[in-house]
Amino acid sequence: MSQQFGRLLRGAAALFAVFAVSGFGAPATLAKDAETGASSSTQTRTLEELRRQVRERIVTAGRQRMLAETMAGKLCFAESGIAPDLNRNRVYVSWNIFSWYHRGIRAGNVQLELDAEQDRKVLAAWRKLDAEWRTLSELYRPTLSGKRVVGTDFKTTIDKTRRVTEEATTLVATIRSAYAKDLGAQGFGSALLIDLYERQRMLGARIAKDVCLISRGDTGQARLEGLTRTIEIFNLSLEAFQNGRADVGVPSPPNRGIAQSLLDAQAHWRPVSAFAYASAIGQQLGPVELGEFSDAMELFNVKMTEAINRLVSHKNQSG
Repeated sequence: MSQQFGRLLRGAAALFAVFAVSGFGAPATLAKDAETGASSSTQTRTLEELRRQVRERIVTAGRQRMLAETMAGKLCFAESGIAPDLNRNRVYVSWNIFSWYHRGIRAGNVQLELDAEQDRKVLAAWRKLDAEWRTLSELYRPTLSGKRVVGTDFKTTIDKTRRVTEEATTLVATIRSAYAKDLGAQGFGSALLIDLYERQRMLGARIAKDVCLISRGDTGQARLEGLTRTIEIFNLSLEAFQNGRADVGVPSPPNRGIAQSLLDAQAHWRPVSAFAYASAIGQQLGPVELGEFSDAMELFNVKMTEAINRLVSHKNQSG
């Protein structure tokens, strides 16, 4: 392993410690044959094609974390009387996209530009996520048909969301690890940065979900402390993306378009951040404040998605 690649791996470990992410494993070869261990893709791929494929895998798997948190948040808003029809429709859309991504990662998807997954470690991580998702998917069936979800079913859905998010995070980390050796230092760094940008959307969705749950009376210590930690990581990450954090390997925005999208995202978060801080100490928002917060975080997500798409486009053009 080169000294440069070794430094990058150490920097990545430090970076994910700062942002509370874990899950680095031993590097493996892309599309390793499940029986013989022989590489079936790297011999015919150019390095640029390889990096593009891995970036798409990371983006797709990373978005599953955000979609899981989004579904739970929109369910909470709908059951709290905040634009119930609109938010149930958002659950429906997120559920379908999650399912589409989930199948695409395993079996491949031309539209997603994904080949069928063959790496054994990645497949093992996918199967663990699949087991959790099958249960959560069924819990959303009433919502998908326009019915209310109450009592223990609501709580079970929220609790199961955490397991799905955790397994999706493990899947992303396994993909990064499995392809790190093939990517090399530059490709690994690009994939890592894209993953962090993607994770920011998940954090925003989690904040929205927790603010809603607290407003419904879920003010236990674990919920409040969890929201406080998420806000801290969210702010730290957003600041690092905007200004760069050389000490942990986060560069400043590669171009003006990405920088502007990040500024626009922050502009939607800043005015309503006080609602999140208030919720983190147990204050329950009223319907008006909760609706305003929901709308602002939806707009944050739009602008953060724009930043991610611009980052991926930049990396694809620069190699």
